[in-house]
Amino acid sequence: MVKLASTKSKVVGIFFSANYCVWCKNFTPRLKEVYPHFDTYDIDIVMVGSDKTKDTYNAYAATFPWPVMSFDDPARAKLRKHFDIKTIPALVFVDMEGNVINKDGRELVVDCMDAYEVLTASYIIASRLGSHLTEYDSDNSEW
Repeated sequence: MVKLASTKSKVVGIFFSANYCVWCKNFTPRLKEVYPHFDTYDIDIVMVGSDKTKDTYNAYAATFPWPVMSFDDPARAKLRKHFDIKTIPALVFVDMEGNVINKDGRELVVDCMDAYEVLTASYIIASRLGSHLTEYDSDNSEW
C-alpha cells in the first residue's frame, strides 16, 4: 500500500475504482494493457479504491500491477472530494504539485487502445500529458 506523496514520478495517474463496479472491471484490463506505455514516460498509477470492506478492497488491490492506496488511508475520501469524482472508474493525471494535467484519463487510455502501433500510443500519451513528461534518450537508453 502506498501514500500518494511517496511516488517519485513527475506525473501520477490517480485511478479511482472499486471491485463492485462493473464499468471498472471492464476498464481495468485496458488500463493494464496501456500501463507499460506510461512506464516509458515514468508515469505512476496509484489506485484509490471505493470498496466498503477491507477484505474486498485488499483482494481487489492485489490484482493491480501498480501501487494502491491503503484502505485505512483517510486521503482516499479527500481525493475523491478534491477531484470531484462522482462516477467510477475515473483516472486523473496530476503533476508533482498536484495540479491537474488531464482529468479524463479514461479517454486517453481508450484512445491508446485504439492505436494500432506502440508509437501511436506513446504519441497520444505525450500529446495529452505534454511538458510534464521526462524525455527519453534513445541513444543512451537513459532518461
